Formats: sequence, C-alpha cells, structure tokens
Amino acid sequence: MQKEKPFGIELVAALSLIGAVYAVLYTDRSAFALFQAGLGVLAAAGLWLGQPWGWWAATLKFLVALGFSIAALALNPRLAVGWVQMGAGLLPLIYLLLPGVRAALGVGKKA
Repeated sequence: MQKEKPFGIELVAALSLIGAVYAVLYTDRSAFALFQAGLGVLAAAGLWLGQPWGWWAATLKFLVALGFSIAALALNPRLAVGWVQMGAGLLPLIYLLLPGVRAALGVGKKA
C-alpha cells in the first residue's frame, strides 16, 4: 500500500510549478530565470510523484532562490521585493526540511 503524502508537499509542488510558469512567461527569460523555471518543473514533478529526487530538486530550487534574494538584499536592503522573495523561498524550504516531510518522501535515514 502506498504511503499517504502530506498535503503540504502537493502545495509546494503546485507553487513550484506556478513559479516556473510565471518565470517563463513574465520575466526576462535570462539563463538564470530559465534554469530556475526548469528546476521548478523538475521539483514539482518529483514532489507530486512523491520521489526523493523531487525533494532534492525542490530543496535546491529554494536554496538557489534564497541565495539570490539574499544577494539582492545585500545590494539594496530597502528592496521590498527582495524581502518577499526571501520569505517565499524560506517558508517552503523550512517545510521541506521537517522530519515528517523527509520521511514521507523517503529522504534521510533508513531504519
């Protein structure tokens, strides 16, 4: 019998896919934006299917987004969009690092 995955995993997958579509349609389509969009689609598919590689892709996606938000804030700390993007990258990352989420996706120690 297949394990039930938490609702939050599907929510993070949907948000990753929405972010990827937004990046392709409404950004400058730079190499970085397309890389993040591709990583978002990969993460969304992996999380939706409940695969461990989806967890890794999503974690990498949110770490990259968080890193670039921090870099943008280092250049201009009053940039409100940077703070919003940092929060939008940090909250799903914290959720993905919870032990129950990791266990539901088969990431971490095997008993």
